[in-house]
Amino acid sequence: MAAGVLVDQIRSFNRVVTQRVGALDDRYLGRNRPLGQDRVLWEIGTEGCEVRALRSRLGLDAGQGDELVAAMRTVRRLLTTSAIDIRPVATPGADARSCVRAYFAELDRRSDSGFDAAAGISAEPHEVTPPAGLFLVAYLHREPVGCGAVKHHRGEPSEIKRMWVAESARGLGIARRLLAELEADAVASGATTARLETNKALVEAIALYRSAGYVEVPAFNDEPFAHHWFEKRLPPPSRS
Repeated sequence: MAAGVLVDQIRSFNRVVTQRVGALDDRYLGRNRPLGQDRVLWEIGTEGCEVRALRSRLGLDAGQGDELVAAMRTVRRLLTTSAIDIRPVATPGADARSCVRAYFAELDRRSDSGFDAAAGISAEPHEVTPPAGLFLVAYLHREPVGCGAVKHHRGEPSEIKRMWVAESARGLGIARRLLAELEADAVASGATTARLETNKALVEAIALYRSAGYVEVPAFNDEPFAHHWFEKRLPPPSRS
């Protein structure tokens, strides 16, 4: 692995770790300065610090460099995942609107026919507000990076709607966590089945639904932008 690539990976890893452990605070370790200033003072010291190629400095061969990068990626992903916060939000709140706009824009960009939200099955604020439903937003470092909603129908399947995750936050399991929480809310509402429909262009979503236990079924609504309809039997409510 080239030394430059290794340097970039280590810098990215360091950013995630230092942010997660609070090293970017203005009073790092109780001092009156942030970590950056501490590092500069340590580096210059009384004798300074000689700059070398990173691989030579660490005594790594190419194989060891690859292993180090793989380990750092794993730790970075785990730390980033632990920083994700999923919580219900009021609609039409600013974060909910931001996520839905991004979702619609992606549908319009990726769909062969474009996308017109007004022509599709609704998920209006009153339909996704308890007890009628639920709207969730996923946050990463306080920034909204994903959303999902569920609509309940007494005596009928609940509908999963508005599932979306920002491209920058994909691969962290956010969509799967959103889906699980929406299903749990459906179970709590008394539903025994969850349903959803999706566009053929959203191949990542289709793969997620199938891996989460959804089975493709004949169309159960007239959503004009859907190509696939899915259904899943939900577990009974936990007695605990």
